[in-house]
Amino acid sequence: MVSPDSGRNCLDPGVHYYIYATDGQLASTNPAIDPVNNPYGIAVLPNVLPVIVHNDVTSAPLEQDLTLLADVTDNTNMVASVTLYYRNKGVTCIYSVA
Repeated sequence: MVSPDSGRNCLDPGVHYYIYATDGQLASTNPAIDPVNNPYGIAVLPNVLPVIVHNDVTSAPLEQDLTLLADVTDNTNMVASVTLYYRNKGVTCIYSVA
């Protein structure tokens, strides 16, 4: 559950919002007093590209499994997924492993 903060304390970038509901005759807002100038706010962290750190593999034995390791991070600590795309030398077909 998100605890809303006063919109005045929400720094850009962020999401400012209020709720307006009506039944066609009566209306209500949340916050109840001056929601346009005093909305709720949720701060949003700046999103930057993930950083990928790994050691290049320059050679590997034929017909043996190869393990590749990478450390992938971003400033939000919320990397959703990492996918390795590869192809064998001289072949145009690209494979992927998630």
